[in-house]
Amino acid sequence: MAFVSPRWRKLIAAGGGLNRKVYEICVFARLRDALRAGEVWVPGAHKYRSFDAQLLPPGAIARVEPGGALDAVLRLDPDTWLAARRERLNMLLRETERLAAAGALPDAAVAAGRLSITPLRNATPDAARPMARRLYTLLPRVRITDLLEEVDAWTGMSDCFGHLRTGHPPKDRRALYAALIADGLNLGLTRMSEACEDASYWRLARLVDWHMREDTYALATGTLVDAQDKAPFAHLWGDGSTSSSDGQHFHAGGPARAVADANARYGTEPGVKFYTHISDRFAAFHVKAIAATAPEAPYVLDGLLQHEARAPIREHHTDTGGFTDHVFALCALLGVNQH
Repeated sequence: MAFVSPRWRKLIAAGGGLNRKVYEICVFARLRDALRAGEVWVPGAHKYRSFDAQLLPPGAIARVEPGGALDAVLRLDPDTWLAARRERLNMLLRETERLAAAGALPDAAVAAGRLSITPLRNATPDAARPMARRLYTLLPRVRITDLLEEVDAWTGMSDCFGHLRTGHPPKDRRALYAALIADGLNLGLTRMSEACEDASYWRLARLVDWHMREDTYALATGTLVDAQDKAPFAHLWGDGSTSSSDGQHFHAGGPARAVADANARYGTEPGVKFYTHISDRFAAFHVKAIAATAPEAPYVLDGLLQHEARAPIREHHTDTGGFTDHVFALCALLGVNQH
């Protein structure tokens, strides 16, 4: 009874005895709060793991690549590291100043003390447009569930949606595809069940409750990204070590307005942002829903550290909304160059 609060003690001891049912509810409620606070953890879990499991293992220091960014951080004192970074920054600034004076900056120019960037232009040749339309007409028209089933056969994506208690993948794969489509299109389970002949609302609801969670979505996304990474055509776009991230705003329905949370860009209209990380091989390896008024910079690290793909990101690009001094410094400590 040492962990039981005075409020719970009154409920447990009501009637002069020990109410076992109330006591068990108290235990589960306390475990829930402890899991959320990080006071207890579940071995092998991704979300409720111990704090020590998120730290760099002691043996990893001995395996640091000599001369790498992490090697410099771990083996040098802070003054030496900062001096080296300061010297490199000064060298790059001097080189930029020289190029600006000679008018040789790539896609940029300095005139009257102002920096102007050459705008991006559409580089698609006119001759390629008829070819694109012709290729689109050659694509077969298939049901989206059939397409998901084919992709699942290639990648084993559905095995990632393990049961919350047993960890077993769902037996009804077709119903899983329908639930994924309903979630991805924001269609809702009721309308999806009306459109499907063999998937009732309760069957889809059970799949969502027991199999579709944030961690299973992350595992499935990592599986798809790794499969796409192995495609020979993807290697033509990049080596997979560069990524970028940005937020996309979506307006939300409903008559209410978040008048207390004003966004400088989106105003007081209710909505949500999806912050997406995408690699140079055009694979979205991490997506997170955030509030429309939330700053984007902290979620840069979430995407770089919490994705389940094998993408070895070494260089990351963001706009000004995804940059702060703290994130810039932490990226450097992690061996990732932020731009």
